[in-house]
Amino acid sequence: MYKVKKLIAFSKDKRVLIVFGLLIVAILLLREGKVINGDEFYNNFVVGSIFPEMIGVVAELIFVYLIFSYIEQNRKQKEIIENERRARSYLRFFVVDLLRHKPLLDKCCLEEKELFFLQNNPEKFKFYDFQYDLNSRVINKLSEELQTLENEALCNHIRKHVEIELNALQSMLPVVSQISKEHFKTWQRILYFMSLIHRGDNTISNTKKVLAKIKSFDLNTKKKFNVRQRT
Repeated sequence: MYKVKKLIAFSKDKRVLIVFGLLIVAILLLREGKVINGDEFYNNFVVGSIFPEMIGVVAELIFVYLIFSYIEQNRKQKEIIENERRARSYLRFFVVDLLRHKPLLDKCCLEEKELFFLQNNPEKFKFYDFQYDLNSRVINKLSEELQTLENEALCNHIRKHVEIELNALQSMLPVVSQISKEHFKTWQRILYFMSLIHRGDNTISNTKKVLAKIKSFDLNTKKKFNVRQRT
């Protein structure tokens, strides 16, 4: 399917259409020359000489275009992936900072044995795109336990992180917009809920909404880049 889409995009490229347009015009003009100069002129000069030259030139142009198009496509793809990883690192910081709140981390590890590897080092949560299932388990458990441990110390911990990181997250909007529309919309919602946290509005409730959007960001990446789950 991906190769078919690339072929369709290639066929719609204006440069390709111009080349084929000029080729058609040239063929029509040369056929008109047959009417004026006769069959001998057409067979010897046009068919025997001009047509092979034209086909060769067009083939070379298409070949060169395909090479440069492939190089440009790869460059853009690498840039998109790099932008996604930069944005992902900011979301990871938010989750890791929540895990640094020891009562919350202890409760998560107690309730979810598979998260025990985070017990003494929250930094082990890497938020890799190929660990979507693990990311979901960590985020789901955090969201679940936030409600049970709601207190002023936890709210202050969350607001402090948001206060520090909010401007940086806002500055990432142009970067995220280059990944995909879905990523950009999700990032906007994350900023909205973080702004509410920064104002002190329903800190725990809005933190859970941020976590839900972080999961959405991860899912968007999984779909866009066809990421395969790995352990």
